[in-house]
Amino acid sequence: MAPSGGADAEGLSAEIVCDLARLGFRVTVPADPAWHRPLVAGWPKTVRVTTSPPWGRAGWAMWSAWHGLVGGSFDVCLLGDVGPGLAWGLRMMRRLGVFGRLALRARRVPTPGLCRLFVGGGTVVTAASRFVRDQFPDSLRAEVRVVSGVVTRAEADAVMPRAAGGDAERTPVRFGLFIESDAGVSGAREAIAALRTLPPPIRALCKLVVFGGAGREGLARAAAGEAAIALRGPVKAADRPATLAGLDALIVAHATAGLAPPVMILGMLTELPVIVSSGLGLEEWVESGGGMSGQGSENLAAAAQALAQDARMRAQMGAEARRVALAGGVWDTRAFVEGMLGLVVPR
Repeated sequence: MAPSGGADAEGLSAEIVCDLARLGFRVTVPADPAWHRPLVAGWPKTVRVTTSPPWGRAGWAMWSAWHGLVGGSFDVCLLGDVGPGLAWGLRMMRRLGVFGRLALRARRVPTPGLCRLFVGGGTVVTAASRFVRDQFPDSLRAEVRVVSGVVTRAEADAVMPRAAGGDAERTPVRFGLFIESDAGVSGAREAIAALRTLPPPIRALCKLVVFGGAGREGLARAAAGEAAIALRGPVKAADRPATLAGLDALIVAHATAGLAPPVMILGMLTELPVIVSSGLGLEEWVESGGGMSGQGSENLAAAAQALAQDARMRAQMGAEARRVALAGGVWDTRAFVEGMLGLVVPR
């Protein structure tokens, strides 16, 4: 009989759920009815999805605890980013032996109450970055392992390294910036301001291409009259590989603290050097030489100037960026299950 597996889908990607099922585990996912129907349409039929009543967070926690009692026991309860309303429900299920172990994939630090659930034996805690790990309380930090994994293997395989095609010597040098959140709009403004400060001969070597629909009117005003700046619409996931292949470098000026955007990892896999804002945890992705980090438009301008003037630097940084992304940016469910959870994969 295949091992049983329990999963709380909050904060977990659908890919992990599908991988667990394909590996032969029995997976149960308590899901909010507001989002589960379109998400689970393509899931393996072996995944058991149960919907909770619309009772709010506190009611969801109560229902989860009750459902666990009547639904059987699980070897592992795998959690993503968990809201505080679920803490007591998880605590009740743990005390009653509903699951054998508790495992967390944290993209942000849980509340103190939730952190206390993970202190002691029988728990596995991983963080998406060193930045996130270092914010855990002292009582737990030493037990937290960094497991980044941002994009799926299928997404990684879809990109083409620039070494396999593209002209490293072409001009202008095309810097790409993708707006995927409100923070991205601020980052785009900063990048536009940085490019405007470059001396005209250097600016002539550069082309800043901003992708995304948010904040378009304000960005158009900021970029008015500057031929070296182009504003484009959002890029569909399927079109990302081709879009990234047409760039020479990537700028990630603002992002959620501690989390590398998927497009950044895909860009690194494309062998694009990356310029990132420091202080957000993104610098750990470029510290070995796959790009540059700095704070503010002045540092961003200096980094863009250096990359625009040196094709060899771009190639060397791009190769290192791909190495780093392959080592830590591609999610591997089997490796997580075997290495972090210590389970034997049925298939």
